[in-house]
Parts: sequence; C-alpha cells; structure tokens
Amino acid sequence: MVGSDNDSAIPLETDEIEDGMVLPTESVNMVYDEEKIVHLIAGLCLRMQVIFNVPISAVDEVLSALNRISYFSTLNLCQKLKVALQNVGISENSLLSPIEELVKDENIFSKCTSNSSDYFCGVGVLGTHKRRMSYYKSRFPYVPPTEYKLGYKFGKNHSYMYISILSSLQKLLSRCEILQEIVNPVTQLDSFYRSYDDGLFCKQNELFNEHEICLKIGLYFDDWESVNPLGTARKKHKISAFYWVLLNLRPEHRSSLNLIQVCLLAKSEDVRYFGLDVILQPLLTEIKILETDGVYIESLGENILGTLAYVSADNLAAHQLGGFSESFGPHVTHFCRFCDAKYADISDTAKDVSSFTMRTKCMYNEQAKAASDAHASDTGVKCVSALHGDLKYFHVVTGLPPDVAHDLLEGVVPVELCLCIRYLISKGYFSLTFINHQIRTFRFSGHDQISKPQVINIGNDSKTIGGNAHENWCLLRMLPLLVGAHIPEGEPSWVIILYLKDIVEIAFSPVLSESAVAYLDMLIKEHKLLLKQTFPNFSLKPKHHFLEHYPQLIKCFGPLAFASTLRFEAKHGLLKKCMRQNMNYRNICKSLAKKHQLHQALLLSEGDLLKPTCVSTRDCNSLGLDVVSERMQHALQDFCDASNSFRHYTCITINGTKYELQMAVAVEVVDGLVMFGIIKLIVLDTEGECCFVCNMCDTVYSQHLHCYELLQTDVIRVVKHSHLVDYYPLAVYEVHDSSVVSMKHFAAFL
Repeated sequence: MVGSDNDSAIPLETDEIEDGMVLPTESVNMVYDEEKIVHLIAGLCLRMQVIFNVPISAVDEVLSALNRISYFSTLNLCQKLKVALQNVGISENSLLSPIEELVKDENIFSKCTSNSSDYFCGVGVLGTHKRRMSYYKSRFPYVPPTEYKLGYKFGKNHSYMYISILSSLQKLLSRCEILQEIVNPVTQLDSFYRSYDDGLFCKQNELFNEHEICLKIGLYFDDWESVNPLGTARKKHKISAFYWVLLNLRPEHRSSLNLIQVCLLAKSEDVRYFGLDVILQPLLTEIKILETDGVYIESLGENILGTLAYVSADNLAAHQLGGFSESFGPHVTHFCRFCDAKYADISDTAKDVSSFTMRTKCMYNEQAKAASDAHASDTGVKCVSALHGDLKYFHVVTGLPPDVAHDLLEGVVPVELCLCIRYLISKGYFSLTFINHQIRTFRFSGHDQISKPQVINIGNDSKTIGGNAHENWCLLRMLPLLVGAHIPEGEPSWVIILYLKDIVEIAFSPVLSESAVAYLDMLIKEHKLLLKQTFPNFSLKPKHHFLEHYPQLIKCFGPLAFASTLRFEAKHGLLKKCMRQNMNYRNICKSLAKKHQLHQALLLSEGDLLKPTCVSTRDCNSLGLDVVSERMQHALQDFCDASNSFRHYTCITINGTKYELQMAVAVEVVDGLVMFGIIKLIVLDTEGECCFVCNMCDTVYSQHLHCYELLQTDVIRVVKHSHLVDYYPLAVYEVHDSSVVSMKHFAAFL
C-alpha cells in the first residue's frame, strides 16, 4: 500500500503544552544521566548529518559555535551563582571557587563536543568527525557495509557494497515492536486475499509450512540514474540497487521507507561486466544460512529461519534476474516468464492464458540447462537464474510477481488513453484544447491534488500520453468527470477506458475476494476483445498479455499491489538526495551505503519504527454536545466527558493515510452497491481507535461514468476506521449539480 508520510504529524499519545509544544509523556520529569545526555547530543549530530544532509564541516562549525555560546553562558551562570551565594552570606573564595569550577567542568555538552580549538580544554568524545563516527559505530545499532572487490578492469578498480542481511535482521528484530509483528501475526480466517500469506505460493513453500514463525524476505531490484538522465554523465553513474523488506510486517507498516532496507549497491556497468552471479554471491550465501541455521534473536533465545519469498522488479529487471529473454520485441519468440506464449499470440482474441502452457519449476530447470549447454535458446529461458545458487526454498517461477505499476500505469494505461482520446477527438466529441482546459481548471482536492495529471500532448505520431504512474492513475479516475458528459453512451472507445478503469481498481485493491478475481478475469477478456474490435490495426503489447495472467497470479501471490515497485522506487529519492548533497562521485556506492546505514542506525535507536496508528496535526478541539444537531448528539453520547463535551479533529492520519472533514469513505456494500458516508467529525473512542461521524448517503452508480453519485440523507452513523470497506478516503466533486466520487480501489466485500 502506498502511504503518505506526514512529517508534521505527532503521535496522539503525548502531553500537549502551551504554544503548540508537544513533549513525549515518558520524558516528563525524567532524569538523564551523563551517558544518556551524550547519546542525545550524538543523535542530534547524526540527525544533522543523515536527515538534513548537513556537511561534516558545517556540523563542526555548528558545534564550535554552540560551544562558544555554552562557554559564555556558563560564565554568566557562575557569576549569578556567586552573587546569589553572597546574598545569603557565603562569600569565602575557598567555597565559591570549587562551585564555579564544578559548574564549568560539568557542562556535558561542552565536554563531549569540544575540540582543541574550543574554549574548553581537551577533545571530547564527539569533538571531531572521526570521534563522532567512532561513537556512532559503537553506541548506535550500526550495520557496516562491506566493500567487495571485483578486480581491475578498463584501467580502474571495481567494487560494490553489500550490507549483511543477517546483521540487519538481528538489529531490526531487536526492536520489540518489530519482533511482535513477527511472533504474533494478525491472521484472518476468511477467504479473502489480503497478503502474500493468502497466496498459493506461500502456502506451498515447504519452509513456511514447517515453521510457524518464519521470516519472509521481499527483495527488490532496479537500476536508477544518480545524475541528470539528460546530462552528459548519464549511464556513467547508473546504480543497480537491491532493497529488501520483511513481508511478515503488515502492509501499512512495511510501506514506510524507514523499513525498506538497502542490501546491495553496485555500478550498473559493473553488473554487466562481471555478472549478477558474482554480485549476488554474498547475498545468496547469507540467505542460504538463513534457510538452514536462521538468525539468532537474543530476546527469544533462539534462531528464526527464513528465506526469499519473491523479488519485485519491472519486467526487464525480472527477466534479467530470472535468466529469461530480456527483449520484448516481435523478433522474440517467447517473451513471457509466466507461460510459453509467442509474440504472435498477443493480439489473437481467440486465445487466452488457458491456451498456453504455464511454466513450472521442472520445465524451467530443463530449459535453463539446455540453454546453458547449447549457448542458445528458443524457449524464452537463456540461462540459469543468478538467484538460484544453493537456495532450497526459492525458485524464479514462483518468485517473480508482475509489477502492476509498470504494466498498467506506465504501460497499458498511457498507451490506451492516447489511442482512445485521439479517436474521441477525431469523432468531434471534444477537442484537445478542451480536455486540457478541463485538466487545468478542474479543482482537484484531497489526495488527488498531489497527483494532478499534466496537460496532454498528443501528436499524430504519439503512442502515449506520457506522465508518471500516479498522474496516469489520477487521469484515468478523473477522466469521466472531465469529459464524460460530452461522450454518448455506448461509445466503444469510451467503454474501453471504463473497462481499464475497473481493471486498475481491482489490480491495486488491497483486499480481494474470489468473486472479485473472477470479475477481473471477465473484464480483461472483454477489454481485449473490444479493443481489437474497435482498433483492429492496433498491435497489443507484451504488457497486455501479462495483464491476462493477473487473476491467476493474484491467487498465487495475493494482492499484486503489495508486490508493486512503486514504494521501493520512492527509496531511490532518499539516495538521490544524498547524492546531490555529497556532490562526490568517486565511489558513490560506498558513500551511499555508509550514509544509509548511519541513517538506519539513527532510526533504530529512536522511537517506534512502525507508523503510529493514529497521528494528529495539532488541531484537536473540544466542543460541547449542545452545539451540534440533535442527530449528532445521539451519535456522540459515548464520546463525551463529564462536562458533556467531546474532543474532535479536523484531520487525522492513520497508517500514513490522511483523513479530512468532508471526505467520503466507503462504509458498506449493500446488494453490490457501495454505500458512502461524508465525514462530519473525527473522534477517538475510549480505546483510542479513530471513529468517523458520517452523514450517510444514498448512492447511485453511473454506468456511463463508472462513478458514484452521492445523495446525503438525514442518517448519522459513527463508523470505526477498522470497519471501512476501503481504507482510502475519496474527495467529493461537484459535477453538473451532482456530488460524485470516483473509486480508487475495488470494494471486495461483495
């Protein structure tokens, strides 16, 4: 799930102080010894370095300036103490001098941060960058990256950075809140697909079946450009990155960038020259140890086994890792890693995935061996996967899920929108100028403001509308509100867009039922048939074929949104920001690995790593029950205190998703129709769970727009956040005198 981290938010479990200051409850009246204070100062220095990307020289300057301030502040304090003691009759120098020296000597900040040039003599434990680094590595949960030499080639030495996954797991599982997620997982006894655990591949994994507590590793692989992709240095500093995350954590937690760990960083050119099998050797060695011996957890006093569950990657990276053909053009006979379909079969409406033979582990092993022996292949498998090695419980046939973001939002959606919009314009329903005017002037609100689509530039030779994944998703959802009224009902090219809208909603849904998966299968077949009938000369792409596998792959991997690369790609942004601040490309992998591990050490040493269940943005207000309507008074009785007043919030963030007043939430499904409520108040119950006081609506589903029209009623209902049909809040738009919402996820409870 994709969350929106809110840096200004604060946990609700705090004591609020005047002027907006908020202090953790546990810190009130707490006495810190010298060691704790030094650790806090070290944390501040580390935060400046890795969070705010303050240069090392600037950190030294800040500490030096603060030492000067502290020095003069101490002199001022000593003078005031001297005057105060004299006022009570103590004027003997033999008594005053020791007190004055004690105050000067026991200035903890100056003692630990001073260097030889400061006012205080001696060099403190944090006085220089070298000493600070020594402190970080010894006193923080720091996992050092290891540099592996690849050899000397093309006139220079080559190396890559690896961060031990076993050591990282030990540090991560030393945090009690993380360990609790592993030891006491949330289990559901229904038949819905909610996570990887509900998928067929997880249930068939021998290791996961044999051990009740078992670590499931989700790996990610991608190449990203560390410099301007249009500049002269492009590709020269391109990075191949492997990240990983614990799939045992709930989706709302593991979507946090803080819990996405860096595993391996290498120059992309080095990966090509030396091969993935060489680069991946230390990772595979440790995963093998994890499979056989496990990782020791001190608090449990035992080892926990685990293995690699799957690898998230775009199609090119997935085929590179899996040993499949890395080309998707018409000259490639077998392009699919899921089945033996040929390129000529993509556009054949008489064939679906049931027409092809699905790849199996035995089939893959035979084809990979034959390809390696013959140094050629016509099966789509060109070599044995570099991931296999000695791993017993992982195989690429069951470990390379599709990427819904690249297949749909950056593949099928922009191509088909370009095709259909151009066709609709050619039929005179609207002009390109009109649709762009609608995009510019439409008042996007709520979460849609962040991903507002760009204007469309469609030329005669254009094959796509461009845009990134979030913008294309927003455009697909909002297009019915922008131009739907200008298109006649039943227009085939418009129906193609509506089919695509429904497919995306189901593909990205965090919870799916068997009926929803069957409905997706029907939609994909109908969409393909209508697309070819409407545009007979349009050649379907390999991503159209991958889409046909989605219903079966959902049954195998669980909701495909959780295996998407979208959230992992957000991790690139943090590393790119470090690169811009460093401006040093001599050994960028080493620089990035060290800085990231310092960042992780800081996070592991601080507060709760998991996202707070509820956070507020300091806008809690108290309201008397008598000032609200009678209908609301009845609903709010259980939320009032002794003075008959209640506390409410104008906005609140839950598991990274922000909820505001006047947003619509899906409350229930009645006879296949989603029922919505408009948020009027946000309150907390006695157990601290967020509740929405909603004005319930009658809903009318528009077949032409595939949106819901809301008609507010007099019914007021209090709905717990955990009881919502879909967690995602929707903005309500006024379109042609109607209040309308466009779903983002399919409502699975049908």
